[in-house]
Amino acid sequence: MGLQRTRVRIELDTVIRDDQTMDRIKHTFKGTLAKKGRMTVITYREHLEEKQYVDTFMTITDDKINVKRTGTVSMNQAFIEQARTECVYTHPHGNMHMETFTTESSHEVTENGGKVVLVYEVKLNGQDSRQHELMLTYQEEE
Repeated sequence: MGLQRTRVRIELDTVIRDDQTMDRIKHTFKGTLAKKGRMTVITYREHLEEKQYVDTFMTITDDKINVKRTGTVSMNQAFIEQARTECVYTHPHGNMHMETFTTESSHEVTENGGKVVLVYEVKLNGQDSRQHELMLTYQEEE
């Protein structure tokens, strides 16, 4: 079975909570959706400051969602429901150990797009955990 690629419009909505604060970050990107068998890959580029960017590859399979980021920052994190996973988060100021516990992960496909939901806790370098809720919706472009 061949690889099917489609251009998509992506909306990324992330909420981060700790004991005292809540931050909400919303972004819109143009990206690509690729499907092969039971695997879906969503890719997009986030432009940061001048000449800085991060490419994101979200690979979705039946048992996990993997997020790989390369560029100004990098990481390769698996999100497996009810499991603790680890990675190294690399950015211009150094490396951080990232420990993630995923409480919810889902991928819903609609007629012309879909939605990915991740709910997880993150500890960076052993600090107190913060609750993250990520919702990525994508819509095929004409």
